Amino acid sequence: MRKLIEQHCGVRLAVRTVGTYLARWDFTAQKLLRRAYEQSPKVVRRWLRLDYPAIVAQARAEKGTIFWGDETGLRSDDVRGRSFAPRGWTPVVRPSHKRAGLGLISAVTNKGELRWIVLEGAIKAPSLIRFLRRLIRDARGKVFLI
Repeated sequence: MRKLIEQHCGVRLAVRTVGTYLARWDFTAQKLLRRAYEQSPKVVRRWLRLDYPAIVAQARAEKGTIFWGDETGLRSDDVRGRSFAPRGWTPVVRPSHKRAGLGLISAVTNKGELRWIVLEGAIKAPSLIRFLRRLIRDARGKVFLI
């Protein structure tokens, strides 16, 4: 903000002054949300207004349950974050020489019912099919997976 004020107004303010102004204007420091750059807000609004209510109506009519599904992968050699060191002295992380990976598939209902499975290695079609079979078997009625 300080740099922006300087560029647009030609006034160089102290960091503390900029912080005081931001607080006065009711701005607070917040963690950024990450959104997919491919996401189209117009398409999302349309889906929420038209498609999702149709899915809810069909699920009610067929006495089914709506699940929201997702998957993720974890690796033991994934390096996240940053560190500090004197200029010219790059911090070194000693990774585990044994690589390990896990996959996680989960599905949750609007009421908070959760189904999940943890897999060794990457998620492949047979694992997904196994999860879906368990999801269908354990659910009451028809499953609508989003």
